[in-house]
Amino acid sequence: MHLYQNGPFSVDLLAKYRFEAYESGDSAELVGIHDRKGTVEAGIKARLRLDPVILSAQVLTDVLNEHSGQEVELRVIKPFRWRMLFLAPYLGVSLLSDDFSTYYYGVDSTEAIAGRSAYDLGWTVNWQAGLALRVGLRPNIMLNSAVGLELFDQEIVDSPIVDHETGLFGMVGIAYSF
Repeated sequence: MHLYQNGPFSVDLLAKYRFEAYESGDSAELVGIHDRKGTVEAGIKARLRLDPVILSAQVLTDVLNEHSGQEVELRVIKPFRWRMLFLAPYLGVSLLSDDFSTYYYGVDSTEAIAGRSAYDLGWTVNWQAGLALRVGLRPNIMLNSAVGLELFDQEIVDSPIVDHETGLFGMVGIAYSF
């Protein structure tokens, strides 16, 4: 929801569902790990248009207290428009709070077993590159999608329950403007 716009500067309220849930039975490495649940996060996003790029910053916090953490995301976006098509490659960084990082990538002392020691994380920094695509279906309805690659912080990579250095992510949604 748009809160404020003045020329090239805008501020929005946003909410999203975090799908990064997993269960103990999802793999042999996770047996004995407490289930990690998805959650709803809400926050604020600010954008500044500086032709030819857009600078974006957003802060999200867990409103259901599953991970009780925060994510701060900063991006540089290079938009291209053609009629009702909007294409925007971007580079960014995602800072994850210690509560967030430990919840999704850590091992609690009650989950530790031989070969999987307890593991707590601090704030972590993941680098991102991606592409956002918006297609106008009608003047007030947009189909939104994004795909990207994330390079995990070394502290995440070193976790005994993580076996990748990168992650792929994607999103699809519809936006309606009043």
